[in-house]
Formats: sequence, structure tokens, C-alpha cells
Amino acid sequence: IEYSSFHDAILDYPTQNCSFQGFLTPIQNVRIPSFEMQEQLQHEHQKVSAFPSQPWLWRQNPNMDWTVYPADGLLRTKHGQKNHKSHHCKPWNEKRSYRLVIIGDSQPSYMCHHLLALTTDKELSTSSPRYSCVTIKGNFTDDSRTRLKDFSSKYSEEIVNATSTVVSGGSGVGQPENFVVVFNTQGLWETAYGQLDAFRTMLDNVLNTSVVPSLLPHQQKSNSSLLFVYLTTTAVHPNNYNPGIYQDSRKWAMTQPRVHAINLVSRERIERIQKQHRENLLLVDVEGISLLREDDPMVKGDMRHYGNTTNELLLNRLLCSIDNHINK
Repeated sequence: IEYSSFHDAILDYPTQNCSFQGFLTPIQNVRIPSFEMQEQLQHEHQKVSAFPSQPWLWRQNPNMDWTVYPADGLLRTKHGQKNHKSHHCKPWNEKRSYRLVIIGDSQPSYMCHHLLALTTDKELSTSSPRYSCVTIKGNFTDDSRTRLKDFSSKYSEEIVNATSTVVSGGSGVGQPENFVVVFNTQGLWETAYGQLDAFRTMLDNVLNTSVVPSLLPHQQKSNSSLLFVYLTTTAVHPNNYNPGIYQDSRKWAMTQPRVHAINLVSRERIERIQKQHRENLLLVDVEGISLLREDDPMVKGDMRHYGNTTNELLLNRLLCSIDNHINK
């Protein structure tokens, strides 16, 4: 998709400006500067001497599936030596040593339920399952559907509930058990119908009322180790929208530049808190990986939800990042 201007593309809902100007063809020729290699990728058996600073996707031709290549920071230690452990993450559907809850709107929920359906973990049917999903749907303030309700109290409530549940589930004996709370504060809803300035305030409220208090020393339990993971908002693909993005003004604010703006705000807020709580707060970026997955919508005409292949790609990215953080 081409946009008339960055200003038009990030306007809050409802907007009377249709910033969509046309389509880029062929789609495989789209280049993303932040993921661009410093040197040409060579044959897989040959040495690749340069990697981008963020994880990126590559495929040999449009008929092949995408392959994820890790960032240089995951491949090398601070002394410049290769970090081979980062290469060998468990498959996404294998049992993990930690308990996990994922809180978010539709796309994180679909990803989470895909994990529940296909994981090899045999403890899911117990009274205290290792994985759980909490879905929070955005709501409007009135029948005019022009403004979203404040999400902060609901997300804070669910994060506190999840935290108290997993902490109380500790065994109290043996090695400390890791509990992971993954959350995304309805990024897709805020992209489509929210206001960027209000999103900053609401996200701060969630972090300050539920996440930060749980990380204070007097809240830490001796039999558990708590990790919060902020999952960035996945990319949207307006050119997939049916009946056509130009014809539905309700979706004119749901642009990829707005997703990126939401994620920039989120990253700034998370990194501010990480200065004091780096061991217990992780940000996992899935925007870039999902940006090139417009060929795998959940259903035909869907511009914001993904099919099983992409959900597994996202789960691999998320769980591998958590594994590396816990085991470092």
C-alpha cells in the first residue's frame, strides 16, 4: 500500500481522509530498510559475515515460505564469540519449564489458542494448566462508535489476576518456578479506532498500576520468578481487506504506519521501566516478522489476523525470546 503522507496515515479515528493511494506490485519487491542485509546472503553452507540488528525474514523466491534469521545480537556474545545456544530453541509446541498466560485482543488470543490446541504439553488438562489465554475485546463509549473506552482498568485487573494466580500456584519446594505474563494492550483496536495521545496515558496506567507494583522487592515470592513480556502489535495488511479499503471509511485509520506508531510508543514506555527492572520485563517485537505475512490471512479478506503458519512463526519468536531470557 502507498500512502498520501505520513501525517494522513496516522490520523486518529474517525478520519475523513483516505490515505491509501494504491498498491505496490509485485509485492515481493517491497524492501524494508530496517531489515535489509549489510551484505548479500550467500549459499546456506557458506559464511555470512553480516547480519541486521533485528530479526528478519528471507525467501529465495515468491513460491517459497519465509525463513526467520536471527539478529546479530542473538548470534554473538558481548565478546564477539558465536552464541550457539540461541540457534537451538525448542520448537514452539514443545513443553516449557514455565507457566504462561497471554493477555490481549483478537490476534494474540488466536495465537495463544493455537498453542493450546497443538502443544505437546500433557499438563494442560490439569486443574492448574501451564498455559492460559485471556481475551479482552475493545469497546466503544456509545452507540456512535466513534471513541473507544479506556482499556487500562480492564488490562490492569487481568494482569493482577494472572499474577496472583500464577504466584499462588508455586509449589513452595525445590527450584523456583518461572511464571510468564505476556500482554498486548489491544494494539489492533487502538490502531483502528483509538487516539495515539490517549494510548500513551492508558498504557502508562496499566504499567504503573499492575506491572511495576508486582516487580517491587516486597512483592517477589521465594518460590517463584515472575517475568512480564510486552508483545508488540502485529502488522496490518489493508490491501487484503474485503470489500476494499477504499470503500469502508471505518477502516481508514487502520494503517501500518499507525501500528508502527503504537509500537514506538509502547517500546519507549517499556524501555523506561526496563532501566530498573530489566530482569523481569521483556519486550518481544513481532511487527517486523508479521509485516511480510500478508499472504497468510486467517480468512480471505482479513487484514489483521493471521493463519496457522504465521501464528506458529509468531509463537516461535515469542517462546524462543522467553527461553533465551530465562536461560541466559
